[in-house]
Amino acid sequence: MVVFTERLLFWVWLWQLKNYHFKRFIDHFRTSKGKKLIFNLQNLGLFLLILFVLFIYFIPEQETALLWYSYWFLVLTVFFALLCLKVLYNVVLVRLKIPVFTKKSLFLIFSGIVLEFLIVFFFAAFKESSGFLLLLFFFFSPLIFSLLVLVLQPLTVYQRRIILKKAKEKREKFKKLTVIGITGSYGKTSVKEILSFILSKKFKVLKTKKHVNAEIGIAQAVLNELDETHEVFVCEIGAYEKGKIKEVCEVVNPKIGILTGINEQHMSTFGSQQNIISAKFELVDEVDLAILNKDSRFVKKEVKQRKILCSVKEAGDVFASNVIETKEGVSFDLYSQKGDSVHFDLKMKGKQNIINALLSAACAKELGIGFEQTSSYLKDFEMEEAPLKVKKGDLTVIDASYSANPEGVLADLDYLNLFEGKKAIVMPCLIELGKSSKKVHFKIGEKIAEVCSLGVLTTKERLKDVKKSGANVVFLEKADDILELLNKNEIKTVLLESRVPKSLKDKLWK
Repeated sequence: MVVFTERLLFWVWLWQLKNYHFKRFIDHFRTSKGKKLIFNLQNLGLFLLILFVLFIYFIPEQETALLWYSYWFLVLTVFFALLCLKVLYNVVLVRLKIPVFTKKSLFLIFSGIVLEFLIVFFFAAFKESSGFLLLLFFFFSPLIFSLLVLVLQPLTVYQRRIILKKAKEKREKFKKLTVIGITGSYGKTSVKEILSFILSKKFKVLKTKKHVNAEIGIAQAVLNELDETHEVFVCEIGAYEKGKIKEVCEVVNPKIGILTGINEQHMSTFGSQQNIISAKFELVDEVDLAILNKDSRFVKKEVKQRKILCSVKEAGDVFASNVIETKEGVSFDLYSQKGDSVHFDLKMKGKQNIINALLSAACAKELGIGFEQTSSYLKDFEMEEAPLKVKKGDLTVIDASYSANPEGVLADLDYLNLFEGKKAIVMPCLIELGKSSKKVHFKIGEKIAEVCSLGVLTTKERLKDVKKSGANVVFLEKADDILELLNKNEIKTVLLESRVPKSLKDKLWK
């Protein structure tokens, strides 16, 4: 039961990681990590054990068959014993993949454990064949546990509708509440944090928690956190398919919508670039005022209602000029079509934060906080977790292992370019880009070739596409191997925090 439960926890964790979204879950198996879940030594051993016992069934002499079956059963026992030891070893090292405990995940885990007991109890009645049947169950358990998630989806959908309905009813009671919706392919969380910081100087602000942007999480924020003291609700809205953003809008009724920008992110789940554009504009179509990133090449759709266009590259309703980027932050002059001219000094690293600040400042202005005030407030603002972590040895390395979209990686490389000497980037191949993936990775490769002397990819799906650009990149998955390579390039520290074991990480940061 130990190994069965460990598998159950892992597959619930994976489904939860993909937000129980079928297309995202399936798309995971196109990646190298996903393929390893299917094609690995453990599954190969299980498959050979299944083939071997099937071979035994065709041996005509009963005594010979029983002898070989006893050998097979001994190997099977040793195999599962080793798996149990592996599970215990991972428990000790805190390496088990365990889902965040929510009502849904706990219900799935409980249902899965009940299913395990029922199947084990049922198979035990077959006596001689019980070992083979349990082996089959274990081999196909990922599929069985995934089917369990899908079978229980109708119940989840029903619960979800109830939660959304209750949240909508509660929201309607707060007539004076101003809701600001933020969506886009990138920058949503940054804009949410910046805007909430500014508005909190004048209003009682509720914001969605970090990494919570799906409809059910937003609805729960309304139900569990919204009260009569709140004047503004800043709501980050994400989606993986058309209709979801509109569904959130029907619940929270936003007055102002901010569109941070659009790229190819999640094209594999949306199906096409046009579907992504249409989905993001669902927010724009539902609000009284739309604040848009004019620099985003896909933000070209006509907007019928009042709009404010923000830009770093050209003139707009609100735009930046005289941009200066340093290792410590960015500064710029904000101008508006109404004649405003205000200087901004930000401690936030990376040019991408300029457009985030412009979008936030434009929104704050609409709620009575002037650009001068916003500039003053943002002098002391810092992100809770800076997205860029760089440390200088003889080689400057940037950890982009958490970057999830093309704009994030390109921004990381722009920041890295501020440093002198040899430079390197450590990053994974980007996922869920669909048919645009090849083109996007080639473009990233061109930037790596321009900025870096070395690139390390921690996944290899698009290694060839990055290499075609002329970039000097290698594929290395293990932290120790990456550290060894970087040491050869005279670096004293490696910043691949997402993969470095704590013991090694502590050693490196001394």
